[in-house]
Amino acid sequence: MVGRRMLKLRGYIIAFSVAIFAALATSCMDTTAPDFDGKPGVIITLVFDGHPLDTMYVPVTNPVTVQKAEDFIVNGSGPHVFMGPIAKGVGYDLKYAFHFIPDGVTINDDVTAACDAAPMHSVAEVAAFVAAGTGSAAADQAQWCPSTSRPIAVSSVIKIGNPSR
Repeated sequence: MVGRRMLKLRGYIIAFSVAIFAALATSCMDTTAPDFDGKPGVIITLVFDGHPLDTMYVPVTNPVTVQKAEDFIVNGSGPHVFMGPIAKGVGYDLKYAFHFIPDGVTINDDVTAACDAAPMHSVAEVAAFVAAGTGSAAADQAQWCPSTSRPIAVSSVIKIGNPSR
């Protein structure tokens, strides 16, 4: 009789433990549709040719940009160079010391040498790029158009807890 009770109790403990684990796992992976300063948007994942370990998550609110990114992903051709204002400070992608301004991101075929640069990881690299691009070390933003960029994914769902910009 005691053996059956212990076995039953062990079953309850295991079931309770599994339920707790599932609840915790679900709460940690909660998702929501992106919202950038009140505007709906998506997260586009970029890769940089010549920098295979660098990918970047870019928040985008411009529907034309989103459509062009989706078209490039499906067809493998067409405009693919991301261009737009970047601001100093970490954004959605914590690997970078800057972020794109979501409503200013566009996709183009051509870039100008003035805004082309490899991915920048340090605060010093970003500061030097912004100063060179604007002529002012005090500037917070500059235009960035990495010619080696191309979209590889568009996601309409993000993890909660990411910065809003």
